[in-house]
Parts: sequence; C-alpha cells; structure tokens
Amino acid sequence: MHDSTWHSTIWKPTRDALELPGFTTRHLRNFGARQFLEAGATIEDLRKLLGHQDIETTARYLTTDDDRLSSLTERVGESRRESLRRRSVAGDVSR
Repeated sequence: MHDSTWHSTIWKPTRDALELPGFTTRHLRNFGARQFLEAGATIEDLRKLLGHQDIETTARYLTTDDDRLSSLTERVGESRRESLRRRSVAGDVSR
C-alpha cells in the first residue's frame, strides 16, 4: 500500500475516530523510541532502530518533558527523606 493511500484510508480515519486531530505518525515514532529508551536501549541501539545516520538526530529522543522530570525529582526527594527518617529512628544520622 502506498504511503498516501495508507494515510488517507487507515491513519486519518483512525486518528479522527479517536478524536486526536493533531496526532501524527511522528508522535507514534517518538513514543516508541522513548519506550525503547525506558526499557534500557542505548542511544546507539535507538540510532540503528530508527535508521539515523547522525547520532545527534537520535539524541533528541533523550530529552525529557518537564512533568516527568518534576515527578522523578519529587520521587528522589521522597526516597531521600524516607532514608533519613529511617536512619534517625535507628539512631544513625552520621551519613
């Protein structure tokens, strides 16, 4: 099936049915790339998978969104506070 045929007969009707008018196949590609990274793929693995010649192109997938970064920062802080609390309860505050 030609790309334009696939786009008009499969992609657009599906996207419209899901009420995602601005959602593109590029979004799917980006989502998949991030899933591979989160599963432990290296940037070189991802470069090969996506067919990029230049690693700088692939490096764009390493950026993180602000909400995710904020959530991770909060979780690290909570973990650190819990660790300090446990040490305090145990009487070991030397670390």
